[in-house]
Order: sequence, then structure tokens, then C-alpha cells
Amino acid sequence: MRRAVERNGTRVKKAKRPPSRAGGSVTPTSCKKALLAWQIGDGRGHITKLRIIGEALRSRGFSCSAALIDLEHVGELKHVVSSVKRVPRPPYFHHLRLEGGHSPAATYGEFLGELGFASRIIITKHLKHWRDLMVQEQPNIVIAEQAPTALLAARSLKILTVALGTTYTLPPPSLKRFPILLPEFSRCKWSEKDMCVEINAAIEPFDLPPLAHLSELYRADLSLPLGIEMLDPYAAERLEKRLPPSIEDIGNQQPWMQNREEIFVYLSTSNRFESGISEALARVQVPLRVYVAGADRNLAAKFRSRGICVEERPVRPKTIMRRSRIMFHSGSHGTMCLGIRGGIPQVTAPQQLEQLYNGRQLARKGGGYCIEPDDDPAYFERIMELYESAEARTHAVELAERTKSEFLGHPGEISANSIMQLLS
Repeated sequence: MRRAVERNGTRVKKAKRPPSRAGGSVTPTSCKKALLAWQIGDGRGHITKLRIIGEALRSRGFSCSAALIDLEHVGELKHVVSSVKRVPRPPYFHHLRLEGGHSPAATYGEFLGELGFASRIIITKHLKHWRDLMVQEQPNIVIAEQAPTALLAARSLKILTVALGTTYTLPPPSLKRFPILLPEFSRCKWSEKDMCVEINAAIEPFDLPPLAHLSELYRADLSLPLGIEMLDPYAAERLEKRLPPSIEDIGNQQPWMQNREEIFVYLSTSNRFESGISEALARVQVPLRVYVAGADRNLAAKFRSRGICVEERPVRPKTIMRRSRIMFHSGSHGTMCLGIRGGIPQVTAPQQLEQLYNGRQLARKGGGYCIEPDDDPAYFERIMELYESAEARTHAVELAERTKSEFLGHPGEISANSIMQLLS
């Protein structure tokens, strides 16, 4: 029988290794293998979370392979994994929703509906693909970063599972219903009960128990939500302890005591192609440093032609905290946590609903300004207003002090220790 226990502050289930997995023999414990899986979303943050855990597992004698929906940032895993396979993305029916006159997804459950989890045909297709991949890879454990179908596949093959994500993308499996997170987006298109019927029809042939609630898609032997309480929409329901965000440890340093003059800009998804942003940045007359994730030479050259310093590689968090007076980005979880830890005021220009939720939470806590969807973007004015605001800097430092305890510890090491105990 499995029973829940607390280890390293993280709730895990003690599980005996099954006699077989993926239809084959068990890999000897002296040569454990982890499959790093990613199924949903965009951006570099998914790879970053898998990398930090993969590095910690490698240092403990694991071999790792990866199955990813996007290979844009796969180079960051080259020292961690021995092989990488590209897996098909789920469909995304957001455009059909808008064409039908519906507002954007009201809940995370609605988002899953947009990704095909309301269709047993789509679910079965992807489930079979993940199962076939795992039979081929023969892992001891699957680390699923925003990868609910990979969790289903691993559970069907009696492989140990780790659910990984941010506090937004990794809901607790105890939710009876996904809550509405943004009040103006409250109209639901998908029935969570009907979605469970479709999922259960897809998983029944693989001897998986039916889901009672949609959130049970994320049931795993170990759950690893990364983030801080102010960015956790499910904090009241969550039983698992949150892991600290994946930011370099700065100990007791106070980077806000330095003379910081730069603006740091991170363009990660569709915002890197928005002409209004590049035009606003070209008007800035103070030191400006930009990192454009996945930028090709033409895009980098376009920014440089406007006198903007463009970094070709990700900038170290300590460097950003030491140099930056403010930050401008879309509101992605990892970047926002970096700014919070560094006491840096932030302007966010959200590109999707998670980022809008994050941006609003940050603004409510005094950490910066969120450009709302219906606002006149006025990027230049917003950036310079925050840059010149002593009050904004004071509020950002106060927020850093209030949250600093939530950044203690290395998420990779904490995760790896819990995984080792799970496998013991």
C-alpha cells in the first residue's frame, strides 16, 4: 500500500517498484534512467525547469533522455540528456473559440479543453504516442513538465511519475473544479464533467482508474510546483510544499543597494515580433540591455540598428539583479520571480492569460505595472515612468524582503533528493 509522507518538506508517495515496467525488465538501480517530458506551452522556462532537475539527477548517477514538443532551446539540455525526441504538440482550438464568439479560456480546465482533452480520439492518439515512446526509452521515472498525457502514459505502464510545473501550470489534483482566475473571463465553454467522460473513455483500455475530477490528470507519485505564494492561484487547496523558483542563490546580498542604471528587457514569445515594442525601446535614452529568446540574426540586427544592446545568450540572474533598475517582459513566471527576488520594479506586457494573472498579482503587491489588454500600450511611457519612480523602487525592495524566505534552497537538489527517496 502507498502512503503519503513528508520528505524534505515535499509531499511524496512511498511506492514499491513494480516487477516490470513498459513491458520489459526493470533497469538496475545502479543505472537509473529519467525521461524528461514536456507537452504543453511555449518558451524557455519549460526547458529550464527540466534542466535544473536533470543536472541534479545526473550528479546522482542517473542517465536522462528528453521528449519535447519544441526544440528551440534544446541546446540547454545537451550536457544533461543522451538523446532527445520531438513529440507532437496537442492541437490548440483557441481560434475556434474566438470565432464562435466565446471569450478567452476562463479556467485552466477550459485551457485543457482547448488542447483537445475534450476529445477521446485526440487523447487516445497522444496517449498511444507517449506509451510507445516510453516502451522504447524504458525509464525508471518520468519527469513531466506540463505534460498530463505523459503522466497518464507512465501510470498506465506502472512507471513512477513526477509532475513538474509552476504554481499556475501544476494544479493540485484534489481540485473539485478549476476556479475562475480572471473575473472578466468567466464564461465556460467546456464541461469538466464531460471532459472526464472523454478522458476516461480513452484511458479505460489501458487499465487506468477513471478520473473523478479533471484535476486528477495531474496525479503523480511526486508533485513539484515551483513558485511563491503570491503567484499560486491554488494556494488554499495545495497540499504539496512549493519549491523555490529556479534562481541563482544570492544569499543575504541586497542587490538593490547597488547603483543600478540599466533597463533589462526579456522578449520571449510573440512579443519579440511586436513592432510597437521595438519602436518604444529605440526611444529609450538610458542604458538598455535586451535578450531575445531564439532571435535570428535579422531580428538581433534590427534591434542593434536602433542602438540597443542585444545579448546572444541568457543573462545570468545575478548580473540582471546587479545592473537593472527596472525590467520589462511579458509576465512569464521565472522572469517575474527573478525580478521579485532582486527587488526590481517590473513592467509586464502579458501575451496570454497566465502572464496576465502574474502581472496583476505583481501590481497588487506593489512590484510594478501591468499593461492591461485594453490599455493603450504606451510602452515607452510606462517604462520610463517606472524607471524614474523612487516610490516603485521602494515598493519592489519591500516585496523582495517579504518574500525572500520563499527563495531559499536549490529546486534541483530538493527535487532530486525527493526522487531518490521515491526510488529507494
